[in-house]
Amino acid sequence: MRRMTLLPVLAGPALLVALGYGVTVVAPANARVNTTRTGETHTYTKAAEKGRHLYATNGCVYCHTLARRDAYTDAGLGKAPSGPAEALNDTPAMLGQARYGPDLSCVGDRVPGEVKATDEANKITLMVEYLTDPASVHRGTTMPSYRVLRTADLRRLAAYLVEHTCGGTP
Repeated sequence: MRRMTLLPVLAGPALLVALGYGVTVVAPANARVNTTRTGETHTYTKAAEKGRHLYATNGCVYCHTLARRDAYTDAGLGKAPSGPAEALNDTPAMLGQARYGPDLSCVGDRVPGEVKATDEANKITLMVEYLTDPASVHRGTTMPSYRVLRTADLRRLAAYLVEHTCGGTP
């Protein structure tokens, strides 16, 4: 009687898993549409690059998302759903862990404050004021104050947020 081995039994499922991984993960990650910069992508300023690091390390990513979605709850937050190359320069992408706070994808278009700022310097100043004391702008907000950060770091974080625009006021 011929002796059976486990090799064919284990090799089949392993091959299927490897093929599935290649089709669902590797191929889309290497697709030209996801690896080529287009007009939809932008390069951050030096201050915004440092602000991105502050965004990640100070816990913003735990409450906020930075990905426009075509969903009913986010309908007023952006003009269109995300494009495939929109966050190409965000590596790794910071989509957010949960959704306790609002989506911040178009926050540069809706900087908080009584006066609507039009130029980027004024938007950054208003954003710094908001980050320092969120309750002064939105009563009852659960967002913590970031006055523990140095002013330069607050300006960098504000620059990162202000650069997230969707091309106008929603």
